Amino acid sequence: MFHVEHLPCYNPGMVDVVSRLISTQAELEKSQKKVSYLEDENKLLREKIRLMNARQFSPSSEAASQLLLFDAEPVAPSPEADETEHISYNRKKPGRKGVSPDLETEEVVLDIPEAEKHCGCGAEKVRIGREETKKTEYVPAKIKAICYIRYKYACKACQGINGEGPTVSIAPLPPSLIDNSPVTPSLMTHILTAKIADSLPFYRLEKQYERLGFALNRNTMASWTITLAEKCEEILQILTEMAKKRAGINLDETSIQVMNEENRKNTTKSYMWLLRAGPPLKPDPLKSEREPEIVLYWYQPTRSAKVAQDLVANFQGHVQTDEYKGYHFLHGKDAAEQGWVHVYCLAHVRRKFVEAAKASHGQKRSKTLDNAHEIVKDIKAIYQAESQVLDEVLTAEDLLAKRSQKVVPLLEDLKTKLLNLKDLIPPKTSLGQAIAYALDTLPYVQNYASSPYMTLDNNPIENKIRPFALGRKNWLFANTPAGAHALATWFSLVETAKANTWKPDRYLNHLLTGLQNSTPAEALLPTNPPAD
Repeated sequence: MFHVEHLPCYNPGMVDVVSRLISTQAELEKSQKKVSYLEDENKLLREKIRLMNARQFSPSSEAASQLLLFDAEPVAPSPEADETEHISYNRKKPGRKGVSPDLETEEVVLDIPEAEKHCGCGAEKVRIGREETKKTEYVPAKIKAICYIRYKYACKACQGINGEGPTVSIAPLPPSLIDNSPVTPSLMTHILTAKIADSLPFYRLEKQYERLGFALNRNTMASWTITLAEKCEEILQILTEMAKKRAGINLDETSIQVMNEENRKNTTKSYMWLLRAGPPLKPDPLKSEREPEIVLYWYQPTRSAKVAQDLVANFQGHVQTDEYKGYHFLHGKDAAEQGWVHVYCLAHVRRKFVEAAKASHGQKRSKTLDNAHEIVKDIKAIYQAESQVLDEVLTAEDLLAKRSQKVVPLLEDLKTKLLNLKDLIPPKTSLGQAIAYALDTLPYVQNYASSPYMTLDNNPIENKIRPFALGRKNWLFANTPAGAHALATWFSLVETAKANTWKPDRYLNHLLTGLQNSTPAEALLPTNPPAD
């Protein structure tokens, strides 16, 4: 057997030195990798701190011009950028809106005394016109009690012995909204308008009624709200069926705190899920039926994918969502079989690059800011192209054709630019993470182009979350699961009514009067045109 020590040049000391050098070099490389990792980690943490400060203390606008606020030096213009046309004009300051002509008007005539109608020359002054000055007066609300007086009649002759009819006759009461309850459609309209449309908690409403001399407990208001919500189940079922017949819907969810849930702590987060089915952005000439906008809310204890799967059951078409993993089944292996086309939101992509720019605040001539600003400008150009297409076309068919010509190429160019940047930007930075997110997301954003029901972003449904979020800030939580279900019902009806040109109080009064009179559910839909 050959041994290295048998070589004539063998030096045991030299071998030991070489061995130690190799070991030291390996340790050095390991340390350098660790230092590099920690530097990247430190850079990312500093970016996160800058982003948190920007969120706390800086304007929240995502417009491209706002990115200049985060660096002392302006971003250098791209050499290949198109020249910008500057248009000068004088902005007209908006005037006062004045008193609405729809308001009830009381005329008060102010005339001069008879003596002043005689001129100093001795002639009689003649009326030559008039001036009108309008003031607005507030008439305080009032609550009144209606006492139904019903006279009773009985036969004194036979005292009810020989007659075949009832012994005592009395006029029937009008139908009640809730059995054995004093509530009327007008009172309940005010309660629900305040709670749902105006985000007023019941305890504040209770105080308002006290000032009007009316004692109404908040628990009673909550009980009425839940009871009447249950009477609207058929209406909600019809709206759900209508929504799922559309070729495009939006999904989203937001949190809600619900007390007294079974086997759950009161601090556990629950969710309000939303489904929106809007009309196509441009009409289909082959469809004569009007397609109203529908907004539906569902209370669910969890945010699991199972809830989303239930929401899209029996639906086929485009579904636009954010990137939450609970929606990933929409582009999974069974998506094509189920007839789903998943669409992501371009606004979320833009937000990542805006945040990357904010995170680079304080870094002089930051390449991150330059690149992020450039991407945001590209996204703005995509939105402008979509807006131009919508202005040009008249039908859904033309819309899809123009999108393919003018918008889809811009999305493809954006993907190419991001792929080129990907190898130049460290992945463990805000910009690197934004690029990775965008490359994963953009293929699904592009799916919007094949449906006239879809927009570039999920803002149509996110705008429907805002009224609920505003209410949540005021009334904080739902006291019971039944209360959360009732909230979902009333938000569904009110937001759908608002989307179809109803005023909330007008629709609620129409609905509640119909419930009291047992009107068929089809006649009470918030998608029906407002009654004259």
